[in-house]
Amino acid sequence: MAADSKITAVLACDAQAQLDEGPVWDGDDVSIPNGLAWSADGVAMYYIDTSTQRVFAFDYDLASGAVANRREVAEIPEDEGSPDGMTIDAEGMLWIAHWGGWQAAGRCPAGIRRPGKH
Repeated sequence: MAADSKITAVLACDAQAQLDEGPVWDGDDVSIPNGLAWSADGVAMYYIDTSTQRVFAFDYDLASGAVANRREVAEIPEDEGSPDGMTIDAEGMLWIAHWGGWQAAGRCPAGIRRPGKH
């Protein structure tokens, strides 16, 4: 496979870990997907595209696993490190690990930043 080839998709599986047919989203414009998280109510899915320094959200259908309406919720400045892993807390705050940036920073789903304490 060529170095510039991309194979990226979001797949869904059922409660028995059986893959559903086909991807629920074909991420043809994503290069390094990372850090998946879901809102507590299951209506939003978040992911990081590390190479673009951006965090995106989708509307998420819990019953079918379908995603729609991709939107950018945050862009991480390069001097803060590369967005890597992510989790979401009980208040709905996204916590993003910054590889090479020595921090985990919180962002509300609207993208407003709240620094983590070290």
